[in-house]
Amino acid sequence: MCFTKTHPRVTEAQQAMTGLKQCMNSYAAKRTGKVVGQFLDNDGAGEDQEGIYGTAAWLIMSRDSPLGDHTSALRQRSLTWLSNLVSSSKNYFSLPKQINQPIDVVPGSLPSPASPDTQTTLPAVIQEHSLVVVTAELAKSIGVGSNSYEITRVTPKMAATLEALSLYPEASAEAHVLASSLAAARIPTKGWPFVVGDDSDDHLASAAVVRSLIGMPAFEDVVSSACNYLYGEVDKISNLPKRLYVLNVLATAREAGKFTGDIPPKLRTAIRQTIRKGSSELTTLPNPISIDFHDHGRTRFLRFSTDLLLLEAMRHASGKYLAYLNCSPGSKIFRALVSNLKDQTTFTTDTTGHGASAGFYLQAYRFLRGCTDIKYRAAFANLQIPLSSMLLALVMHFTLPFDLIMLVVMGAGALVCWKIGEEKFALLLLGVAVKSLIDVARAFYNVMRRNLE
Repeated sequence: MCFTKTHPRVTEAQQAMTGLKQCMNSYAAKRTGKVVGQFLDNDGAGEDQEGIYGTAAWLIMSRDSPLGDHTSALRQRSLTWLSNLVSSSKNYFSLPKQINQPIDVVPGSLPSPASPDTQTTLPAVIQEHSLVVVTAELAKSIGVGSNSYEITRVTPKMAATLEALSLYPEASAEAHVLASSLAAARIPTKGWPFVVGDDSDDHLASAAVVRSLIGMPAFEDVVSSACNYLYGEVDKISNLPKRLYVLNVLATAREAGKFTGDIPPKLRTAIRQTIRKGSSELTTLPNPISIDFHDHGRTRFLRFSTDLLLLEAMRHASGKYLAYLNCSPGSKIFRALVSNLKDQTTFTTDTTGHGASAGFYLQAYRFLRGCTDIKYRAAFANLQIPLSSMLLALVMHFTLPFDLIMLVVMGAGALVCWKIGEEKFALLLLGVAVKSLIDVARAFYNVMRRNLE
């Protein structure tokens, strides 16, 4: 008789999620009077720095109950802070994205950002020689680098804020303002730039916007159109972690019913290529990875854990049996994440020894939350690990596929030679086939040993 039960990996994911909530409550208890900064360890809890990314990540991670009292208090403080930031910056959303001619600015002649006529008299950026630049006086007036600038001009920060606010009904008005602004900022028939007003789109920035709009029913057409565009572009992305990020967003949209493209084959290909590149070209696959972009003369970056991008892709590609998480290297990355959070009460470092950043644990949260509701048929419990390991070894590992091909080819050749009377040559091929069989057995043993370490 078959019945459903909790998958062993799901149980571990639930334990890691419990540890994550305990660590969040510990951070929140030390974070008095401020919203969230970049780092969540003890040093980060005591720093004055606070920002949009960290606060948005906190709101996303703390949407689930039950939560500790300190976490809930910081969540409410963060929601108020982020909502007020959008409301106080509303005049900036209506500023023109770019103009074609430079403007001579007389010091002191520009209106205050709070002025009612700001949206009609204050140009936002200047387009000159195909590069978006801002004069010193204009930059001072619109506050380049300020939170108001960041939340109305820097696309990934706008997307992070929207994703966070869209989870809370009390912030629906602010979420709609952001969603409308992002929809208008899209480059026609393409995606979104890193900075609103730039004339070239970026796949990662576009995927971040798509993720943020998935929870906005009024913008389903925008999501569908953007997904179709990214689906046609994803094979052109040579940066494998960046491709994984885009594919993960497309898979999320597909699971939410917003997109119908055939994502699993592309995910499997990207997973296989990433693992092989990581094994053979370690220096070209950094972990974490930083994606640089330029904002009015400043070089900025977004940082992602390559391990967690790979792990999320494996979850999307695995289906309900979580096959990739039973097979090395997925099982090793998964166990490292669980070990980093299970039974923990405070953030220290991430799985690679770097500082415990809000961005890393947002990635971890997304992966763990995607695992927690999965069920599987208990009748397959004893066969699940060996069968999934064997299947994935055929496409993921390096010696087993070749040995299997040799086994089949040499065995078939031996049979043909025996049938046509070439017994000596048949015996020679049979010997090679036996050697290939031994190699297959050894390779499969090594796969299983890595899984069970």
